[in-house]
Amino acid sequence: SNSSATIYDNLFVENAIDAIACENSSPIIMNNTIDRNSSSRGGISCQQSSPLIKNNIISNGVAGYGIYAFDGSYANVYYCDTWNNSSGDYYGCIPGTGCISADPIFCDTAADNYHLHTSSPCAGTGEGGAEIGAFGIGCGKTVLLSQGPDQQGRALANALVEFYVTNLFIVTDTFNLDVFDSLGWSIIPTHYEVTLDSEETDTVSFIVSIYRKS
Repeated sequence: SNSSATIYDNLFVENAIDAIACENSSPIIMNNTIDRNSSSRGGISCQQSSPLIKNNIISNGVAGYGIYAFDGSYANVYYCDTWNNSSGDYYGCIPGTGCISADPIFCDTAADNYHLHTSSPCAGTGEGGAEIGAFGIGCGKTVLLSQGPDQQGRALANALVEFYVTNLFIVTDTFNLDVFDSLGWSIIPTHYEVTLDSEETDTVSFIVSIYRKS
């Protein structure tokens, strides 16, 4: 309370109390993802406060609202996705510029992967074209093939392959990425390695050649 803190880039899942609460303050609350909150008030609650709330996802609340402003609060809300919250998405405030209410389409919540699918309505629709929420795009990338000429009796195509990798461990680790084709076509290369520091995320891109002798 009585502060102007900046709260950003956090993931809150299944909180039994307000994931973010402010009182007598003017915080900036941005780029957070709040999912399946069960507070009776909301994923974000503000009392006698004037917060700036932007680029957040507040979804699937099993109790309460997405954003709950009360007791004289004036919340400025922009570029947020509030969706499927039990009591409603807003209480005591209204959505401003860039706000949506749609399924954020996370990659895999069962595995605590809250990156966005490429088809997510939060992808590229935040302030300045950024992603809404704590994480960027992490799955669903379309692989485009570019057909090349036949070479020595081989049908050949090149593909841009992208892996989105996050190191969730507390130490630096090396990840092995393998590429294969389910139809039995030959691929070069089939293996790639990337080393990431703790909690580091990187997009690994490389070209593979897919071919089969005619």
